[in-house]
Amino acid sequence: MIKSNFNLPVSQNEQDANINLITSKLTKSLWCYVYIENFSLQVMSGDGYQKRPSVLYEYVNGESIITQLNRNAAKKGFFISMTPSMAYGLPIDLYGRDKIQEQKIKKKIFKDLNNFSPIVIDESRDGILVEIGGSIKLFGGGEKIFNLISKRLAKYRYSLKIAIAPTPRAALIIGKSELNTNVWDINNLNATVSEIDLNYLGLQKKDTKKFLDLGVKTLGDVYRLPRVGLLKRFSSDVLKVIDQLYGRVSDLPQTSVNYDFFAKLVNVDLADNTFSFENCMRSILYDLNIFLKKRTAKTRALKWFFFSKKSLKKVGVKLNSDASDPEFLLNETKKKIKKMFLDEMPDKIGLYVNDIRHYSFQTRDLFLSKNKEVSKSSDKYINDIIENYGSNIVYQVLTKPSCVPERTFDIYDSSCVSYKNTFVGRVFFSIKGKKHRPTWLLKNPKRLAVKNGHVEFEGSLEIISDRERLVSGWWDGDEVARDYFIAKNSDHRLFWIFKDLKNLKKWYLHGIFD
Repeated sequence: MIKSNFNLPVSQNEQDANINLITSKLTKSLWCYVYIENFSLQVMSGDGYQKRPSVLYEYVNGESIITQLNRNAAKKGFFISMTPSMAYGLPIDLYGRDKIQEQKIKKKIFKDLNNFSPIVIDESRDGILVEIGGSIKLFGGGEKIFNLISKRLAKYRYSLKIAIAPTPRAALIIGKSELNTNVWDINNLNATVSEIDLNYLGLQKKDTKKFLDLGVKTLGDVYRLPRVGLLKRFSSDVLKVIDQLYGRVSDLPQTSVNYDFFAKLVNVDLADNTFSFENCMRSILYDLNIFLKKRTAKTRALKWFFFSKKSLKKVGVKLNSDASDPEFLLNETKKKIKKMFLDEMPDKIGLYVNDIRHYSFQTRDLFLSKNKEVSKSSDKYINDIIENYGSNIVYQVLTKPSCVPERTFDIYDSSCVSYKNTFVGRVFFSIKGKKHRPTWLLKNPKRLAVKNGHVEFEGSLEIISDRERLVSGWWDGDEVARDYFIAKNSDHRLFWIFKDLKNLKKWYLHGIFD
C-alpha cells in the first residue's frame, strides 16, 4: 500500500488502473498556441513596448485602472489594478485601450494562421489556438510548420511565444509558462510539463489554495495524485481541467469564430420578380456556404432583410441544428416567408449572419488500409440505410459521356435505378495532355462580376493558367462555347472560371479546387 497526499489508502495497482482507465488518447491532434504577451498594450505602444516602461489603462466599474504593463513598468513599481493617476509626472508611457485596432490586427493574424489550418480559435485577448495536426504532412513535418508560423508572425514585430503540444490546454500552459520546449508526442507530455508551476493550470483561486495547502506545487505533483482523492476533495470541473491537460477528454474549445460575420445585399431583377427573388436568395446562400467552409463552421440562425419602396421586413430563421447547406437553408427560409410578399415584392435582399460556430470532426480513413477488412459490403450498407430511413434519402451520382462539364453526370433517386453495378467509369473531358480539374463542380455555373476589367469573386481574381477552349453541342442545337481558366484570389484559393463566348463574354465560376 502507498499513502497519497490526501491521506487515503490507495493500492498501487488501483492507482495505475485509474490512470490507465482515463488516459486512452481520444485524438492524435496537435495544437499550436500563439501567446502575444499583453496584446492590447503592444498594439498601442508598438516598438516602445520593448524599450520604455509602458502601461495600459481601462475603465472598470466606473474607475480607471491599469490592466496591462510591461516588465520595465513593473520594475518601476507599477502593478495591475493600480490607478493611472499615480503615474502622471513619471517617465512612463500611458495608453488607453483601442478595441477596434485590436480587432483589425487579429483579423490579419487569423488570416495568416488560416494558411496553416482551417481551425483557428480566439482563445483569449492574448492567445490564439491553431489545430495543426492535420497539416503536418502537408508542410513537411512539425519543425517546418513551427518555423513557418514563426516566420509568418515575425512581421508584426510583437513580443510573442509559440508553443506546440498534443492538447489545447497543454499548448496554452506551455505558451504562458517559462518553458521553451514543444511537445510532439503525448507520451512525453507529463515528463515535459511536470516542473511547471501549479498556477498555470488556470484553476479558481480557492482550488489552487487547496492544492497548495496539500503541498501540491507543480503539474507533476497533480499528475501523481490518485483520482479517488481528487474526486472526493475537488469538484468535477477541476478533474475535467486536469484530464483536458493530459488528453484524457476532448478539449476542443466550444467557441464561435470571433470577429467573423457574413453580410450581403443584392438587388432583385424587377423584370422577373418571382424567379429572380428566389435566385437572389440562393446566390447569397451559396456565398454564405463558401464563407462557412473556409472557416470550418456552420450556423444556426439567419437574419434576412427585405427592402421595398414602402417597407423593410426583417425575418429571422432559427434552425434546430448547425447547418451550411445552401439548398437546406433556402427551403427553411421559404417556409418562413411563405405568403409574405404577395402584395409587394422586395427590390433588395440582404442577409446578416453572426451566429457562426466551429464544428469538430474526426479524421477517418477514406480508403481502408490493407490490414483492415470490410465488415459490410457497400451494397448491404446502402440497403440498410434505405430500409431504415427510406429510399428518398439515398441518391446516386452516375457519370455519362459529354464534353460539357455540367452534363457529365446525373443524380438519380435510389428507387429509380438499382444500386448494384450502376457505376460507370469516370468520364474525362475530351482533351489532350494533362489538365487540372476542380475538386468541387458547381451544379449551375455562377455569374461573376467584372470591375475595372478584373473578374471578382471574394476579391479580385488573378488568372494563372493558359486558356482552355471548349466548343460543343453544335450538332444538337445546344451549343456551348467557353474559354476556361484557373484563377486565384488574394487568399491563394484556386477557382475554375470561364468566359462565355456566346453570352456577351460574361464570366462564370464553375468549380473550386480544394
